[in-house]
Amino acid sequence: MAEQAPDTAPSAPEAAKSFVAAHNHGALATLSQAVPGYPFGSVVPYDVEPGGAVVLLISRISQHYKNLVADAKASLMVLQRGGEEDPQAFGRLTLLADFREIAPSELESVSSAYYERHPKSPARALAHDFVFFRGHPVRIRWIGGFGDIRWIDATDYSSAPFDHVAYEAEPILRHMNEDHRDALAELARHHSAIDCTPEQCLMAELHRTGFSIRVRTPDGTQQVALSFAQPVQTATEVRNQLITMLKEARA
Repeated sequence: MAEQAPDTAPSAPEAAKSFVAAHNHGALATLSQAVPGYPFGSVVPYDVEPGGAVVLLISRISQHYKNLVADAKASLMVLQRGGEEDPQAFGRLTLLADFREIAPSELESVSSAYYERHPKSPARALAHDFVFFRGHPVRIRWIGGFGDIRWIDATDYSSAPFDHVAYEAEPILRHMNEDHRDALAELARHHSAIDCTPEQCLMAELHRTGFSIRVRTPDGTQQVALSFAQPVQTATEVRNQLITMLKEARA
């Protein structure tokens, strides 16, 4: 097994914030007005802002809208992409937040960012009288993996660096998984004791300090976490780091 790159692991607040930025939907739980005292949950798309607040687009006729207008307290649970088969073995996060309807003066910038991340939303918004809500973090429950379980203070979470690479990772993940599974298998074999084929490998997540490869084997799914030699900021830097790592693996 090869020696791993220098440890550039982010702090827990940064890792949690990057995790939320890397995903775009979760389970929203609001306090039910129809059945007082009970939480009401369903899946919602979301956008995330650099400070850590999440943005939702909610219909005025929905249960969530009625619930949030009556009580701003809610939670958003995000499950790691691809972890549905064994959710307790993968990362997840619950963000407790106060949600407020976004002021008209902010709608242009907020809606532009949201629609870019969720391009099918404008038609729904026009047809069903949707409104934007912003969720301000109050506390975060972060489970990053075995032994990495903690509460994160809202101030630490909000002040952590925003990971633009994670936020914009989807096209890179898709490209790697459609066109470069052979390279992923080489990297997984080089940095672990797993003997795998390209068909067994997927790039599961990408952030500014590294990425992970998910390997499906007859014994179950394993994850190989790799660190970049130095943090990256752009897609070009990601590509250069991957090429360098692959050359080292082949050497």
